[in-house]
Amino acid sequence: MKLKRYFTVLLVLSLYGCDSRYNIDDYLKVEDVRSNLTYGLTSYITFDEVKAKLQLQEGDFIIVENNNASEQPGIPPFDIFTIKIASAQIADHNGGLVLSFFNSRLMEMRYYPNEIDDFVEKISLDPKALRELGGFMIEPYTKAWISKDYQGKYYVGWIDIRLRDQFNTWIKNFS
Repeated sequence: MKLKRYFTVLLVLSLYGCDSRYNIDDYLKVEDVRSNLTYGLTSYITFDEVKAKLQLQEGDFIIVENNNASEQPGIPPFDIFTIKIASAQIADHNGGLVLSFFNSRLMEMRYYPNEIDDFVEKISLDPKALRELGGFMIEPYTKAWISKDYQGKYYVGWIDIRLRDQFNTWIKNFS
């Protein structure tokens, strides 16, 4: 009887996230070392910090996605919040800026400059590495790349790979 109770407890603990890979606090942690993305923004800052830094007011942006998975015992939180700023100027180029937050931490930026080639040259990124090699790393944790969205519009993207990996791990294990 004691052996059966032991295995039942062990099974329950393993099902409810006692595995250190799924530490709930890890999915909310703000790392001390942040990675520069662009536009003077770093990974792990909150939406309120972005609004203050960019002096955004209501009407300067639209909410593109606000997805909060319902919390369940033993499962880390999953909150995706994405905004679009229709008109942002980076390196003397105009374009749209999309910012995505994972669990209230800035994870990714996508910039849609009006002239992609001029923009890439202006900010001194290697166009071949961005396009042909799927992007490249900028130390310490930023990946930069060029891609097309579902509407065929080109953008330059920056993402903190730690948050990307955490996001992908959540999808793989809990969706």
